[in-house]
Amino acid sequence: MKKEEIKKYLIRIQKEQPKIIDKFNISIEGSVCDTSSKFKDVVSFYILNENGIIKDISAKCGPCDPYAYITVNILVKILKGFCLKEIRLDNKEISDKFVKELKTEMDEDMRFHFETILKILQEKFTS
Repeated sequence: MKKEEIKKYLIRIQKEQPKIIDKFNISIEGSVCDTSSKFKDVVSFYILNENGIIKDISAKCGPCDPYAYITVNILVKILKGFCLKEIRLDNKEISDKFVKELKTEMDEDMRFHFETILKILQEKFTS
């Protein structure tokens, strides 16, 4: 993603002001960039699961780089209504919806964050 595209998306996220849902029965936390640096992308998801379907979902990310922040925001938008067992990296529908919401192709950094964060969710639902 170009810097200008990242900036526009972050401004859009700020205007939408995503909130953490009050009622959830699944919480997931994971680290995206588990490096020795002092900053790590730590993501937390809050999911209302009803009969194996995501009825509501929210998340927070921090401290996060822009790619992680954008990825978490988009996943929250597109995963609502999915069956938990469908949350897999090989699910083309998720990837297609992600790119459509992103409104540009994923560059290497965005793909890394998308795949890593989706794997955090996938591990929870396939284990």
